[in-house]
Amino acid sequence: MSWSSYTDRLISNKVELCAIHGKNGALWASAPGFSCSPDEVVTIANAIARNDNSLYGSGAVVAGKRWTVIRLETDADLLVMKGKDTDNQKQTMIVALSTQAVIIGANKDESVQGSSVRTAVQGLRDYLKQCGY
Repeated sequence: MSWSSYTDRLISNKVELCAIHGKNGALWASAPGFSCSPDEVVTIANAIARNDNSLYGSGAVVAGKRWTVIRLETDADLLVMKGKDTDNQKQTMIVALSTQAVIIGANKDESVQGSSVRTAVQGLRDYLKQCGY
């Protein structure tokens, strides 16, 4: 299975910054230039699974950058975060858990709505769950 076809699908849906990891942090695929450490992925996956509300105060680190946690939806296995890039562009990042994977997505363009990113990431997550991933 080529996992890069799934990140390509996210990119075509305006999710420019994206990655798919195993829940153990292992990288399955990512957009060019976007990189998360295995520790970052495991920490976030565990926090979502445990409904760790301390994320609201501490935020979460993804791709070496601290993000403000806006919403933790454990019933949907989803984390919604906000941040700014180096050009001060506002960004929304979505992290969703499937059975075996952690799907991470954001966009570099603040004009792209967070709901669009969420729809794309959740859609991929739901598909992977149906396939047993």
